[in-house]
Amino acid sequence: GVISPLLANAYLHWLDKLFMDPGGPGTWAGARIVRYADDFQVFAHRVTPQITTWISNLVEGRMGLTINIAKTSTLKVDPGGDALDFLGYRMQWDRSRWPGGKPWLSTKPSPRSNQRFRDRVHELTGRNRGAVPIDRLCRQVNRYLVGWVQCFGEFHRGKLLNKADSYVYQRITRHLMRRSQRGVHPPKGVSWYRFVYEHLGVHRLSKLRPSTARR
Repeated sequence: GVISPLLANAYLHWLDKLFMDPGGPGTWAGARIVRYADDFQVFAHRVTPQITTWISNLVEGRMGLTINIAKTSTLKVDPGGDALDFLGYRMQWDRSRWPGGKPWLSTKPSPRSNQRFRDRVHELTGRNRGAVPIDRLCRQVNRYLVGWVQCFGEFHRGKLLNKADSYVYQRITRHLMRRSQRGVHPPKGVSWYRFVYEHLGVHRLSKLRPSTARR
């Protein structure tokens, strides 16, 4: 229910505290923990059985909670290694595009978040929304785009946002052309690009910034 995150914080506050106490892995293993409600990640140079056993004994033994084993895994996040998905983001080492460049840790929306984005844009521009006034539909799309950038805008920008912009543009134009019984088209001498972005005022994700975007 809606109170679950509050209860998780109340219970698992002690996981955070004891983890970093002298008897916890934060001290004797140099590990660190990052938690959001009941979802947490443990970072260490080497995740040993001693660390996982300590967590299991505390959470399941002393606290009486249950760890979801199906969603629990050990990853090696390093150049050429695994990708870590957490809170809608994917953190992964990527190769440099420049010869001799060093690998770098990229942070971007996870594949699941990207699919949710496409699903929501598809829903907002669906065939069943042909009766919604165009200006209102565009405002609703813009509101979602601004919110998405506020959440996911602090990451490496480039191909990902360009692909998202292309999808929004495709969905808007397709919706307009099949709208109601008679499609909507740009005025004479106006391109689709200008019509969508200048006349209708649809936002481009690649132009928005989290700190300046407004609804």
